[in-house]
Amino acid sequence: VNSNILIDSCYFANGANIAGLQGARFNNCSFANPLTLSGQYDTKNVIIQGCNFSGARGINFINTAYAEDITITNCNFIGNAEHGIYLTWNSVLRTRIINNEFRNITGTSAVAAITHANSDSQDAISLIVNNRFVNCKAGIFLNQGCKNNNISSNSFNQISGWCIDTGTVAAVNGLCNIVTGN
Repeated sequence: VNSNILIDSCYFANGANIAGLQGARFNNCSFANPLTLSGQYDTKNVIIQGCNFSGARGINFINTAYAEDITITNCNFIGNAEHGIYLTWNSVLRTRIINNEFRNITGTSAVAAITHANSDSQDAISLIVNNRFVNCKAGIFLNQGCKNNNISSNSFNQISGWCIDTGTVAAVNGLCNIVTGN
């Protein structure tokens, strides 16, 4: 069922836990604590645009089922101690992360600004394109065999670890990853 919900210019002091949204859009919202999405109850076609994330964690995807066709664009992840975007095993399909800024993600528990713990050889993240990473512990970490990724035209400044790490890449049927122009 398409919910067609628009959440515009809201402030979330305690974060938000979302499941079952379809066709929803978060525009120009601010999150002091994480936005958590799960695929439970068919979360699909969600756009997160122009939002600000300032808590210890920005966006979490949890693995109750796949959240599908999620777009995160023109957002700011500033001072997140742990991560900007964190995706767990079997949590997403065809996620697009486009034109965002990740700044000052340097906490001791931080793995990377964008972290996918285990994609299980799924088409988890379609695009990571035109993002800016500044003063982060690490940039992008994708573990265990993502396929059909396009990681391109991202900029990295003052990164203390690696910029892009694809972690353990197991044998994946149909593996097609493009990493260029970063």
